[in-house]
Amino acid sequence: MRPFIEQQGISYPILLDPGRKVNESFQIEGIPKTFIYDREGKIIAQSIDMRTQKQFLEMLAQAGLQ
Repeated sequence: MRPFIEQQGISYPILLDPGRKVNESFQIEGIPKTFIYDREGKIIAQSIDMRTQKQFLEMLAQAGLQ
């Protein structure tokens, strides 16, 4: 995962939790949520349910991100 993050030039922090330690510590249970932010950090789209890849790409397109 880290090589992908570096390759994409992502500079904001990303929580990687492959062992689910954070998930278990905070007892996170819930409906999947998707938040899309523009390059300035402003939230521009959100969904509180499961998204297919097609639906996610449509959200990105509506936000002007592709």
